[in-house]
Amino acid sequence: MANKISEYRAKVNLSQAKLAKACGWNNAARIANYELGNRSPSIDDAKVIIKTFNKLGVSCTFEDVFTRDEKVI
Repeated sequence: MANKISEYRAKVNLSQAKLAKACGWNNAARIANYELGNRSPSIDDAKVIIKTFNKLGVSCTFEDVFTRDEKVI
């Protein structure tokens, strides 16, 4: 699953550590791994990220931030 977490994080001027904390997590590496595509968030974690962005004033949906990796043949 591709994502635009870093783009939306920049809109609210938050570091990875501050976004992680706003999501209720202690580890900024979690956000870094999601942004780099090293790991994909669970659906529940993705919902937490979306809810956090919306609480911080960035109106977005799951589909805005997360997309499926689709290959066209």
